[in-house]
Amino acid sequence: MTFEAIITTMPFSCALFWSVILYFKKNKDKSALILLNIMLIISVLLLTNIFFTYKDEQFIIITDSLYRLLHLILIPAAYLYLYSITSEKIIKKVYILNFFPGLIIGIIFLIIYVIMPNEECLWFIHNELYQNAILIPTDFKYVDTLIMLEGISKIIYPIQLILAMGFGLKHIRQFNNQIKAFYSDSENKLIRNVYKFTLIFIIAFIYLIVCDFKGREYYLEIPYNYIFNLLITFVVFYFGYVGSGKVFRGIDMKNEFKINDENKEDEKILEYQPPTVQELLVDESNVLTAQMIIKIIEKGELYKNPSLKVSDMAFALNTNRTYIYYAIKNSLHTNFSDLINDYRIKNSQKLMSEFDCVSDLYIPDIMESSGFSSESSFYRIFKKKTGQTPLHWFQKNLKSKSSLNKFI
Repeated sequence: MTFEAIITTMPFSCALFWSVILYFKKNKDKSALILLNIMLIISVLLLTNIFFTYKDEQFIIITDSLYRLLHLILIPAAYLYLYSITSEKIIKKVYILNFFPGLIIGIIFLIIYVIMPNEECLWFIHNELYQNAILIPTDFKYVDTLIMLEGISKIIYPIQLILAMGFGLKHIRQFNNQIKAFYSDSENKLIRNVYKFTLIFIIAFIYLIVCDFKGREYYLEIPYNYIFNLLITFVVFYFGYVGSGKVFRGIDMKNEFKINDENKEDEKILEYQPPTVQELLVDESNVLTAQMIIKIIEKGELYKNPSLKVSDMAFALNTNRTYIYYAIKNSLHTNFSDLINDYRIKNSQKLMSEFDCVSDLYIPDIMESSGFSSESSFYRIFKKKTGQTPLHWFQKNLKSKSSLNKFI
């Protein structure tokens, strides 16, 4: 197998690899089943590109029709996957309409390919797909329709990308905010590296859009063919790697809180039922609740519980999550996760200050005593809150104590 053949088949092989991995995970994780369908779409889409690259005219009718169909349903499918993770709602039937443009254009392409005369089909393949004119144009009956549909798909594609990215990022931000509002330990629940992945995704699709407008034959030119295949391989691998991991979903949050308080069926988890406008306008009510929250956190040292949730706080104060949420947001101007982690960091600093030597410092004990569930979470939050790693903070604090002792 030549180097060019390896590069050409690499994206398809990567997508097929993750399809197999996700197939064996689909019964364990429902979100993996949705991702499996997306990866299968990507696999078939990349397979059509292999046939296109090698100019296999025998299968071009089927592969080009599949390409038209799949590349317009891929983005809506990816958006639905993201929606299924971040929302506790069932996917609305109206969202299925997003698949119609791809389905319609793909089916029309296939029908026209089947019924159009062989000479006209060859002219379209060589002149429009490969930009390699070998036949003199005549008064063709179907070519104009195919060219028009091709132009429509080039317009639909970037529109889909912009809408999916816009609404997708909105869902992610809302989901992450809800996690921070309800959980003190959000380490394995937040959707992380979102913007990094989104940037990679956008770069890849912008490149595809450029290629679409220049023509699919643009893929065949070296080094553009290598750039395209390596870029798509990276995006597919990263997408599969992130998606194949355990994903905490909106429905998981809903079920978790439902178990905690089965008697509160009228209280929704992701769609707040806030207090009345009059109640929210009374700052004294929020301030009083906030004071009670601070008191119970400090007196009971609740922050030392790694699995502390806002529902635990609501139960201790004999109120509901909604009031806790608004009191923390409006009076303390933060969220539940950041509030609790502030106390955890302060406690860890207090514990570290009791040591006089780096060799005596044992981070796991300090981490657990302060309420952190993992070292990675402790290091990440400590750096975020203080701008330093725990070791650097300790060394700096140790120098300050030494200087103070000398002065005294």
